[in-house]
Amino acid sequence: WRGEVDQVSLSLVVKLSANQETPCIATQPKTLDYGGKVVGDTILRDVAITSCGDGELRIDGVQLTMVDLKEGAEAPFILKEWDEPLPWLIAPGETRVVAVQYTPEEVAGLDEEGDRLRDRATLLLKTNAFDGDHLVSVRGFGVLDACPEAVIEFAGSPSVPAATSVLFQGGASWSIDGAI
Repeated sequence: WRGEVDQVSLSLVVKLSANQETPCIATQPKTLDYGGKVVGDTILRDVAITSCGDGELRIDGVQLTMVDLKEGAEAPFILKEWDEPLPWLIAPGETRVVAVQYTPEEVAGLDEEGDRLRDRATLLLKTNAFDGDHLVSVRGFGVLDACPEAVIEFAGSPSVPAATSVLFQGGASWSIDGAI
C-alpha cells in the first residue's frame, strides 16, 4: 500500500511490465501444399521458421504426424534430418529451415464431391513463442501424370512505387497437354 488510508482515498500500487523481448514464430508457407505429384516421385520442400518477435525464439521439438494414414501404409511425408541438434535458438528477424519430403504411393481417389483425397500430415513446432506451439498443415495427392503448374516470374525490383505498371511473365508455366 502506498499513501495513507482514510475515508477519502485508498490506493494500491501495482507493478506492470509490458511485453519485453517476447518470442514470436512465423512460418512460410503456413500450409505446405504439394498439390498433385506423380506417384513414386520424391519432392522436397522447405518450411521457413522465422523469429518475428523481439525476443529469441526457441524450438524445442519438431514432429511430423500423419493424418488418417491407412493401416500398413508407408508414410508419404518424411521430415528430413537437420545438421544441428535441438533446441534451436533463433534470434529476432532470423530464419531456420525444416525440409519435408513427399513421395506419393498411390493415385488419389475422389471424395463424394469429386475432390481428390489428399495425403495429410501435421508439422508440430514446439516453441517458447508467446502463443505456444505452432502447427503447419502438410498435404498432397498422387497422380499418374504431372499436373499443370503456373510459374509467374517478375524481373523487377522487389519494391515498386504505387501506381507503377508491372509486367509478369508466365512463359515458364506448363500444362499436361503442353498448351498454356
